[in-house]
Amino acid sequence: MASLGRLTAALASSRNETTLALANLNFDFSLIRVEPPKEYTLLATSLSNSRRDAAEQGSYHQTARKLGILFEEHVPPIPSLIKAYGTRASEIARTLRRDSPQRQSGELSFRDSDFDATSLWAAATSGPVSIAVHLLACIISRAWSPQEAVSI
Repeated sequence: MASLGRLTAALASSRNETTLALANLNFDFSLIRVEPPKEYTLLATSLSNSRRDAAEQGSYHQTARKLGILFEEHVPPIPSLIKAYGTRASEIARTLRRDSPQRQSGELSFRDSDFDATSLWAAATSGPVSIAVHLLACIISRAWSPQEAVSI
């Protein structure tokens, strides 16, 4: 009889452990990478490996995905604007690459220069809503002073 009580107690504690483990199961949607629009592909080749990794897997990507999910219901579809934004960003990257000095020993290369589209590439690999949020953030940062833009 005592062993039957222990067996019942063991089964009860086993079920509790299983329930707790299932309750702790969650999914981090911010790690999902979306195929970027073709207009943005030149940006990937313009970034250094470390910046591209940060944009595709690091905190830049996680922030872009979370903002995209957060604003998904509020951003209307804007495919023409997203296409134009990617085309223009790629043109700028192409111009900077063409005008940059050739890599010579002891000099910085184009990939090491000040061109940094990490946040834009993170948005491009996070979906169209993330691109729209990125563009809005750029507009806000240009329209207001830094203190006002941060408070918005």
